[in-house]
Amino acid sequence: HRTVKGETAEQWQYDERGWLTDISHISEGHRVAVHYGYDSKGRLASEHLTVHHPQTNELLWQHETRHAYNAQGLANRCIPDSLPAVEWLTYGSGWLAGMKLGDTPLVDFTRDRLHRETLRSFGRYELTTAYTPAGQLQRQHLNSLQYDRDYTWNDNGELIRISSPRQTRSYSYSTTGRLTGVHTTAANLDIRIPYATDPAGNRLPDPELHPDSTLSMWPDNRIARDAHYLYRYDRHGRLTEKTDLIPEGVIRTDDERTHRYHYDSQHRLVHYTRTQYEEPLVESRYLYDPLGRRVAKRVWRRERDLTGWMSLSRKPQVTWYGWDGDRLTTIQNDRTRIQTIYQPGSFTPLIRVETATGELAKTQRRSLADTLQQSGGEDGGSVVFPPVLVQMLDRLE
Repeated sequence: HRTVKGETAEQWQYDERGWLTDISHISEGHRVAVHYGYDSKGRLASEHLTVHHPQTNELLWQHETRHAYNAQGLANRCIPDSLPAVEWLTYGSGWLAGMKLGDTPLVDFTRDRLHRETLRSFGRYELTTAYTPAGQLQRQHLNSLQYDRDYTWNDNGELIRISSPRQTRSYSYSTTGRLTGVHTTAANLDIRIPYATDPAGNRLPDPELHPDSTLSMWPDNRIARDAHYLYRYDRHGRLTEKTDLIPEGVIRTDDERTHRYHYDSQHRLVHYTRTQYEEPLVESRYLYDPLGRRVAKRVWRRERDLTGWMSLSRKPQVTWYGWDGDRLTTIQNDRTRIQTIYQPGSFTPLIRVETATGELAKTQRRSLADTLQQSGGEDGGSVVFPPVLVQMLDRLE
């Protein structure tokens, strides 16, 4: 275990083979743990995340991802939380040829002699890809014109143009390779955005919007202001406050909004507030697992209560996060569950699955009204409540 100021901060557990099986800590009072399982060859077979309530120890959130391997030792099967198994179809030394979700083939890949993707088929769509002699992306065509893309590169290997039927975007660079400008053109659009930076790469005031600015370098390597905000930092260089910038000549009415950020000893953002007229508009708190991955976000928003008084909501909006290693795979709130399947061994998203969690919850639990109706009357049979009574019970619950 690891201690901070004499108190246990993290705990690790190992099996008889010396393999890490559990790691846990306390985040905002919640016990957050990650549990690992292995196959007989010591390869990671499962990762299970749990979050428990500070007072009741109730399980608030859990997320699990499981893995399997083929005879060559390649990870060819993944079972995301609450989804059918994902099977990777490969050839040779592991080149991806296709992907199945459960028993349904979803994506097929065609590759050239250098194993580069040239055709991707998914449903009725086909994406073709071509490359320059240097191996750079040259063209992509989806069988729908608005998704065509042509890419142009300079001799330094920098992307200088992306062209599509609807618009063209050009990029310019300094001699050191930093982006200095973006030019976007379309039928009724012509926008140039310059980017000026100091030697450390920090953005400087736009020379076109601020021609009188003489700033050439930010002191302490920290941006103090831009066109929208004023910034403050702590001694660790962490952003602690961001306030709306009132343009010169505008009478101050003290209606600017201020954002404040608070961190834990591991430099992780744990508390955020946004205020106006010194009144709270939004407050949020964040939970992390022992690996530093965010696992929950709780947000309280300003709203009007039954008495007409404006205050932060009593019940927060909660968002949960699930991970597979360093990849964020699940985002869930009380309305939707969004899951992302990435290409093997990369951070490139391949499939996105959205589920209405409200409908899912109805199949997993019964409301108070449902329970009372199904428990029945005196004769043991079920009863049907009038809609008004059902609404009253729902509000009570």
